[in-house]
Amino acid sequence: MKIPNLSVCTIFRDEAQYLREFLDCVLPFTDDLVLVDTGSVDSSLRIIQSYGVHCHHFAWVDDFSLARNYSLSLAKGDWILQLDCDERIRSEDLFNLGRLLSTNSFDASFVNIINTADLNWRENPAIFSRQQGLRLFRNFKGYFYQNPIHENLAPSIESKQGKIISTDLVIWHLGYADGLSEKKLQRNRELILKHWDLGVRTPTLMFYKAMLHFDKSEAAPEMLFLCIENSSGSLKARAAARLLCWCLIYSNSGYKKFTRSLLQDLALEHEPDQGLVCLSRARDFFDQKNLSKAREMYLMAEDRMENPDRKLFLKEILDSLGTIEALLNNLDGAFFWFERYKREVGRDWIFVLNRMRLLVAKQDFLGAIGELRQDPSQIRLMPGSARASIRQLLLALGNTVCFTDGVTASQLEVQWLEFWDS
Repeated sequence: MKIPNLSVCTIFRDEAQYLREFLDCVLPFTDDLVLVDTGSVDSSLRIIQSYGVHCHHFAWVDDFSLARNYSLSLAKGDWILQLDCDERIRSEDLFNLGRLLSTNSFDASFVNIINTADLNWRENPAIFSRQQGLRLFRNFKGYFYQNPIHENLAPSIESKQGKIISTDLVIWHLGYADGLSEKKLQRNRELILKHWDLGVRTPTLMFYKAMLHFDKSEAAPEMLFLCIENSSGSLKARAAARLLCWCLIYSNSGYKKFTRSLLQDLALEHEPDQGLVCLSRARDFFDQKNLSKAREMYLMAEDRMENPDRKLFLKEILDSLGTIEALLNNLDGAFFWFERYKREVGRDWIFVLNRMRLLVAKQDFLGAIGELRQDPSQIRLMPGSARASIRQLLLALGNTVCFTDGVTASQLEVQWLEFWDS
């Protein structure tokens, strides 16, 4: 199915492993495929020649924006779809894409980009991460990419008051599959640092430089703060979302004049990182003892948050959902979430403590003590408050529990106190 007036613009170098499938995927739906080679030395050019497709050339100067803008200058269609050789679109999405372009009610669109963890993109692929990207836009409007790495089209469109929407179109990105992610990430790090050392201080580069220092130091939040202060539109929303993430990890109140509430509002302007906003709201509702709303927000966070944020906050989300169910006296629901916790996080001291509390609540005293006996090493990792909770449980059980070896709960408590002090 050909999509009228659509140009597909692609820059590439040494993409032989992806090119045949890419061309088989793209050529059936466009009559204007703009391929720009930036210096391939593998068999990429021979593959393109075998398909009878024309290829343009652009000398690589460590600047993705310059190469992308050159490809845009060659496009003939009224619409441009920016697609890389390691990206794919399913046939059902092509039908929706053609229908979308016929509406003529917008200037550019964010699409969903799914980074797969393997090369199987057609059926149930493993997911590395998800993101949104501005890939579909009108031609002949003077739009252009900015920034040498992580090139960005949005500031140009927003400066011309172009209408940007979000669609359900999905692009499957294979470039992080089969262990290739670290290679690309290293390339990106090198380019970011190179242009930073050259004195480039655009808000976009500042944003990605902050991502390289996303730790407890002041470097990351300060750069994100400056990015928010000096940008607008989608970039400002993305920077707000990442500063919100930093605050959720390190500073629950916010950063400088940006409270968590304000960062939530800024992030929602372009709807990035919805999972982070849900998590932030869940904390507020939990602090307010509004358990039903807290549960709703934690469930939304668990559903919407993708890697790497999911890895950062999964422990909190599962622990909080289990705790909320226990506080609402739904013990079966609490057991469900703590089993998820053990499966996805591991059997750490948080799991041991919560599991013991639930078993005591169900009057399974022997099971509760058995949890503690199963892995004594976890006790060394417990903070003082958790140890105090364990001691209270043991004292409450007293001599009501006796193991087959004759050890009672009160005797076990003495043993554990000696273990803690050792």
